[in-house]
Amino acid sequence: MKDYAYGCEQVFSADGWCLAGEAGVFLDPLYSPGLDLIAIGNGLITDLVGRALDGEDVEERAAIHDRMFLLITEGWLAVYEDQYPLMGAPRPMLVKIIWDTAVYWAVVGLLYFQNRIRDLGDLPGVVAGLGRFSVWSREVQRFLREWGAVDDSAGPASFVRFYDFAFMPRLHVGMTADLGDGGLEERFAANLRFIEHLSGQLVATVMAEFDADPGNADKRRLLRRWRGNDVLMDLVAVHEQERSADPVDDAWITLGGDLLASGGRR
Repeated sequence: MKDYAYGCEQVFSADGWCLAGEAGVFLDPLYSPGLDLIAIGNGLITDLVGRALDGEDVEERAAIHDRMFLLITEGWLAVYEDQYPLMGAPRPMLVKIIWDTAVYWAVVGLLYFQNRIRDLGDLPGVVAGLGRFSVWSREVQRFLREWGAVDDSAGPASFVRFYDFAFMPRLHVGMTADLGDGGLEERFAANLRFIEHLSGQLVATVMAEFDADPGNADKRRLLRRWRGNDVLMDLVAVHEQERSADPVDDAWITLGGDLLASGGRR
């Protein structure tokens, strides 16, 4: 199937209409994000309807909800756009699934479980973070796509689970943490910093592998491109700054060595 994803110029209006579910934005079947968008969208719609029934002027709030919903879906699109060829590259695809899921739990999942998506207009730090994230997440997705196009490594020899990597349960369980007043912005900023750290580790690890294969012209070409990409190099710099304070085993990228010897447990 082709061209089944679609977007909208507007999904919520103060003039008495909203688009819900597949009447609005639809991204892709992978990971079933349509269910997430229904949950997020219906929460925002319910907020508008309830306030309007109470006599509140919701014009400004409808505009904010509309912008935030479209910002979230626009950033989410990068997970899928042009990424299906990665399914033919087992290791990069598995790494992508781990990264995508870590981001899902750290960013959108956190905001949803903390019941704050409808209040994003009151959280400028979170909105600014979402804007920055949308920029560098697209570069990471392109990096994964380019890596997958030339990857010649063998796939993992054992089943890989999310909880094989210590940072995954931390992000997963962390969605439901009791953050108290003002704690969300702090946790959200910390999560974004960690995802930057994780992304920089990914870039640095793959680049080191490519450096060890100097005879491969395609890998040399990509190395030159990546080293000239300021966003990717900024992520590597974050990784270098954070690696001593928050060390992360690179088994989620290498998918080999001790991970496989231990039957997949880290």
